Amino acid sequence: MYGKIFSDMYEGSMAGAGPSVFALWAYCIAKANPESHTVRLNPITVLPSIGDTQQNFDFALNYLCSPDINTTNKEADHGKG
Repeated sequence: MYGKIFSDMYEGSMAGAGPSVFALWAYCIAKANPESHTVRLNPITVLPSIGDTQQNFDFALNYLCSPDINTTNKEADHGKG
């Protein structure tokens, strides 16, 4: 599958989050089910795909699932991603 990555995600509230966050976010966008807007994340397959560690994966997943108090999309009341 594929998904849209918008240029403003690099200047928005995720700026400075680190490469692990952006790698996992891009993975989620590409792998998301277009109908249910869900993604299945299995570290055993994700980690080799993005070339990261379990520790960085855990940090990135927690970061993306946490509320974003700096979001510019005030209608979305969920994780950063």
